[in-house]
Amino acid sequence: MKTLKVVDGDFVFDEAGNLVMVEGDEEIAQGALMNLSIRKGEFELDENIGLDTSFMQNKLVQDEEISDSVLEALQVLTDQNIIEGAENIMISRQGRSSTIDLDLVKTDGLNISLEGVDLSGSE
Repeated sequence: MKTLKVVDGDFVFDEAGNLVMVEGDEEIAQGALMNLSIRKGEFELDENIGLDTSFMQNKLVQDEEISDSVLEALQVLTDQNIIEGAENIMISRQGRSSTIDLDLVKTDGLNISLEGVDLSGSE
């Protein structure tokens, strides 16, 4: 499949003014990043899509809570047989900001690595 390329929430155009398309691993990574950048309940057409960040206001938030929320946000891609899941979730925190590195496990068993995914932008 192919989809429109999105960077920082905006469609990408080439030099000729045509919309740029992505496919394959880049499309899968883009879909995962979009699901992690949407705050759960923010998308009115499906309020179950997105990352639950409500608990992240707590200074004592546990890494397991963040990992569980990330996996839940990516569940839509699993349900659509785009990925089998995610693994090797590494959380980095600085103050109340959190970033993660993770591997998306594709249905063919290969991984796509995502690094420095900012979770604080979802708040």
